Amino acid sequence: MNYTAIARQYIANGFSVIPLQLDGSKSPAGSWKPFQGRSATDHELQQWFGNGEPCGLGIVAGGISGNLQILDFDLEAEKQFQRFWADAEKQLPGITNKILVVATPRPGRQVWFRKTSQPAGNQILAYSEPIPTEEYDADGQPISKPQVLIETRGTGGYAVAAGSHPSVHRTGKPYQLMHGRLETLPQLTDQEAENLLNICRSYNRFQPHHDGWKQGLPYAGEPRPGDIFNQLVDIRELLPKYHWQLHHKGHDGTEHWTRPGRKLPMAVRQHSDMCGPTMISHGCTCSRRALRRWNRTALMMLFRCTRWWSTMGISAQPRRLPGNRTRPRFRQPRCSITTTENRMRKIGRNGRSYRVQRCTALLARSSPHWRH
Repeated sequence: MNYTAIARQYIANGFSVIPLQLDGSKSPAGSWKPFQGRSATDHELQQWFGNGEPCGLGIVAGGISGNLQILDFDLEAEKQFQRFWADAEKQLPGITNKILVVATPRPGRQVWFRKTSQPAGNQILAYSEPIPTEEYDADGQPISKPQVLIETRGTGGYAVAAGSHPSVHRTGKPYQLMHGRLETLPQLTDQEAENLLNICRSYNRFQPHHDGWKQGLPYAGEPRPGDIFNQLVDIRELLPKYHWQLHHKGHDGTEHWTRPGRKLPMAVRQHSDMCGPTMISHGCTCSRRALRRWNRTALMMLFRCTRWWSTMGISAQPRRLPGNRTRPRFRQPRCSITTTENRMRKIGRNGRSYRVQRCTALLARSSPHWRH
């Protein structure tokens, strides 16, 4: 089979092609991110497919392929696809003449269509009810999980194309074009495309639960040290003592202060719904040496807060890590609250590394709502 000719046919009809591995994983053979913004050249096609060996072909969805979006029917594919086909014809007469249908080996179905605007990223449209899996809990009972019925491939996604070698799928079966033509794939309106997605969403049989903390719900527990601090002390009283200078005030009331030895200001806010005063750096391109200067300033301010907290009966001590690190490392905080304490979790000074323990985390034993 001439895979180069197949790839050229896809590109001639406005699709971006990438090579896929033949190990059954359907993974790209190399980096494919550049081809989300451009189509492969003929020279690249010759390098990928011109050696006469079997290979897999993938089609990149999104704007590079004419705003291509793909519906992937996986679990209960034949049943769900027949239902989808009937509902689509009933609700949108003639819509099936504007789409492509590809049969996948599992067996499954892919529905290709183009729309007016660039499609969104990959998303799950419908789940099945929880089904027992091969995983077991502590009591030896099988764990039930919902399975994906229908999902999309949009911007940032790709799909295996008809014409690929069968070994691209773990079953060793081919992908086949069942309905439609590459040369005559028109664009749907955004409303028509959204109606197709809504039809698939109507088949959902499970609604995933989201934890409250992921929804950004306001804290409503007992007062935290930062809350007490915000009520009794203004952080603006501390900054001038350490030679910070007010730079300007934004239109939203946020004050921008300049720290010692730095010309770029930082936004300083004091929130009642956070566990401490918030500092947001606008100087993201500063050097590591400048960061170390900022670390010392932040550490000094933190200890100032620590001394104040000690008057409230709360103790906080820095904890030194074992070992000798010559370069400080900066880690992303493990909670969503950005404070002076957890923003500088790694403090480097004199060639040694110190870990500043969050003062508020010391209340964990008596306050079960803290997350570590």
